[in-house]
Amino acid sequence: MTNKIDINKVFMGIKNSSLVFELTLCDHDSKDDLVEYLKDYLNVDEENLFSIEDEFKVYPKNSSLEDIWERYEILSEIDEEVIYQYDKNINSINTLSNDSLSDIKNYSFYKVSPKEYAQNLINDLRSWNGEQIPERLLSYLDYEEIANDLLISGDMVETGNGVLVLDYLNS
Repeated sequence: MTNKIDINKVFMGIKNSSLVFELTLCDHDSKDDLVEYLKDYLNVDEENLFSIEDEFKVYPKNSSLEDIWERYEILSEIDEEVIYQYDKNINSINTLSNDSLSDIKNYSFYKVSPKEYAQNLINDLRSWNGEQIPERLLSYLDYEEIANDLLISGDMVETGNGVLVLDYLNS
């Protein structure tokens, strides 16, 4: 896996303080658990916290703890490779609203070329209406053109080491 984005880490600052600390979100079962931890160990209320820019740029600068936790829950449901490839090839995760971020769940990542994906797609769809597409007809298909159509329509994005594909079954 080439994942270079860590959704579990966020750097936080405290208003009217120079203290900066790193939170590991996966260490907490809920936002309430996290708030309790912050009160007990740092003696700080959530209203006084804000995110600062971190190396992965997952959580927008100056986000509240509420926004961070909501974003974390959304990201936790998305495959890490999809997050990485989307961020690298389509749009920065940092700039997306939480509503837009939810749309990333509709993508799947495949480590194949666009042409290979088109071939796999046709092989998966060979049986239509209960009847097999004859093998002799498959030689007439132009997999390169099918791949180009998917790329042009935005249903597929070439990433350099695979393709991100918009999965309409998930949307």
